[in-house]
Amino acid sequence: MDMLAKLERRMAEIGVNKRQLAIQSGVPYTTVIGFWDKGYENMKLSTLRRLAAYLQVSIDYLVRDEVTEPSYGIGQVYDTISAREKELINAYRKLNDAGQQQLANQAKIMVSMDAYAKRCGCIIRINFGAK
Repeated sequence: MDMLAKLERRMAEIGVNKRQLAIQSGVPYTTVIGFWDKGYENMKLSTLRRLAAYLQVSIDYLVRDEVTEPSYGIGQVYDTISAREKELINAYRKLNDAGQQQLANQAKIMVSMDAYAKRCGCIIRINFGAK
């Protein structure tokens, strides 16, 4: 199955069209429709990452015709993340750079507050890094 068939399949599973895929993944609409009109042979890695993240599939699944399992190559760490955590990750990925930085700043503040931080008897150091 080629990448376009996989994109179409996953889009149908989550109920989005090409425009919605573009908006929600952060990939320009002209780029998305260009896959069908012009091909996808020279796709940027950043575009692949955005699509894979939004569609919750591995990059291997998208680019390797012989890979038919969407989660192929995704580490077991992702499997141990709760549905709520996955929802938060997906919401974060939908934010622009400024929104992601604002969310990271808010998380740092909340973790440092006793009312919100888990009690584990450990030292917590968070470095979200600047974009």
